[in-house]
Amino acid sequence: MRRSRAQWLVRAACVAVMVFAVTGCGPNPQLDFIRVRPENDLVYPGATLLSTKTYPGAGIPAGGASIEREFSSSASTDDIVAWYRTEPSNRNWSGGVLGDSGNSYAATAAWFYPGLLLQLDFRAPANGTLRYLMTFSSTPEYDVSAQIQTLRETPEETLAPPGAQGEAESWWRIKQTDASAARIRVHRTYALDSTSSDIERFYDSELAARGWTSMPPPTSDPDGAPPMRTWQKGTVTALLFVTGTYGTDEYEFALDQTLDSAGSPVAP
Repeated sequence: MRRSRAQWLVRAACVAVMVFAVTGCGPNPQLDFIRVRPENDLVYPGATLLSTKTYPGAGIPAGGASIEREFSSSASTDDIVAWYRTEPSNRNWSGGVLGDSGNSYAATAAWFYPGLLLQLDFRAPANGTLRYLMTFSSTPEYDVSAQIQTLRETPEETLAPPGAQGEAESWWRIKQTDASAARIRVHRTYALDSTSSDIERFYDSELAARGWTSMPPPTSDPDGAPPMRTWQKGTVTALLFVTGTYGTDEYEFALDQTLDSAGSPVAP
């Protein structure tokens, strides 16, 4: 069955791992809870509802619930995301990007609130009609908002060379790494009229002075092209992406942390 949260491990509470429970689990208080939340009624104006599915027992770990609805719309991805960005923000939700959802839907956008997740997954328009999934989930046993905020408050999160033009607020991502752990990432993209070597030297010097240790960069990355450089300090990894996806005058600086099934940081 196609899922819109391939990077999140979504497990059924009443069946085996990776088998999704749609019915047969009995009453689910978390499902009832999200059904009556006002965010469950956030539908882009003019969008047409195509289908609705419910998933009791969803979350990391099992214990929450999800409602997934598929819509079609003549609007653009940017217009839909802009509308949703305004609505959850007015309710004190924080926004971020989860990355490719791992199936035919992509361009994933999401908003996080303690114990809740609102996610959009888009598919390329066909005959001028865009389709998207809106998934509203309760994850009461896996609230990582505090960990995301801690990463955002790390002094190095805003570290950038002089003259770099970056986003005003960092984005966050959450991805499942295996059955018992997930990875959170906060990151910003910058534009800078400089060479990749100069950018590397800046971060090498600054991070070394702050107690970070240079590490061999991985040969792959779940979000796409592997980082050019990585550094480690405690349970946090800093990553520098300069080439490939981001072009010659843009780069991304990110902070990663791996969490166990209880949401506690662990060594990478």
